[in-house]
Amino acid sequence: MKTIVGVLVLVAAFGLLGCAENPCPDGLKVRGLAPPFGTEQQCLKRDGTAHGPWWRWYDNGQKEAEGQFKDGEMYGTSRSWYETGQKKSEGELGPKGRTGTWTEWHENGAKRSEGGYKENKQHGSSTMWYESGVKSQEGHWKEDLGHGKWVFFHENGQKRAEVSQVNGKASGPALEWHDNGQASAVGQWEAGVSVGEWSCWDPQGAQVDCRK
Repeated sequence: MKTIVGVLVLVAAFGLLGCAENPCPDGLKVRGLAPPFGTEQQCLKRDGTAHGPWWRWYDNGQKEAEGQFKDGEMYGTSRSWYETGQKKSEGELGPKGRTGTWTEWHENGAKRSEGGYKENKQHGSSTMWYESGVKSQEGHWKEDLGHGKWVFFHENGQKRAEVSQVNGKASGPALEWHDNGQASAVGQWEAGVSVGEWSCWDPQGAQVDCRK
């Protein structure tokens, strides 16, 4: 009896698979299966080249990621989600990887980061936030290297540090603060190395020795 039931289940499953619609645009075939029978699907040209949309799911059936292929290369809008269903990231892909503005979120739904990319390297303005929603840092990138003014914040919103970077190395005046707003350090950077005399204070404003 169990064998008969098992066979009937398999027959029903294959029947459902056979009736499943092809989610791909006209002229493309699909590889893989969507939940509950699989966790990934991809559209292909007749010669097997990845082309058009693709999807991936977690074991619980929640969508994990989706995107596009163009002649075998990932291209266009790409999105991903946490297993809870909360969106994790969204942005554009070009011939050489990430391009344009990408946005990422914490699992609690708060925005985690937003910034520009050029040929898969961070490029342009960038901002990050704590899970609480408070901004943690903002600045600019130049092909994966910090470049220009950067500002960092404590989780309570107070400014933590301010410094300029040139090709990824701190340069120029440095200013730092405790989370109560009291200045903690003032000094100078040169090509990523602290130079000259620094002045430092404890959270109550008393001057202390600097160890930079």
